[in-house]
Amino acid sequence: MRDEAKKFWLRGVAIVLGAALLLYVMDSAAFQLRRARGGGLQAVAVDEFLSTPLKGSATEYDYLGATTRNCAQALFPQYANGTWNPPCWYLTKHTDQWKK
Repeated sequence: MRDEAKKFWLRGVAIVLGAALLLYVMDSAAFQLRRARGGGLQAVAVDEFLSTPLKGSATEYDYLGATTRNCAQALFPQYANGTWNPPCWYLTKHTDQWKK
């Protein structure tokens, strides 16, 4: 009985990991196709902040200004223009970027 349950769970884990890998490969291929056609990246305005630790467990927060960041029109982060680009669906919801 234990061997059957173990095989069942291992098969389920293998199916989930295989599906995730297939989804990533398909997403990457679609992104590369968009890049070849001149698209795939989008500029999003973000606000940058700096977090500086001070004495006594205090922290200072400074506004660095607004800038634009590239994002990938894909489900997963993609590598383009020499850097990893977050997906646009994530970056448009998280426009505050923190630096330490």
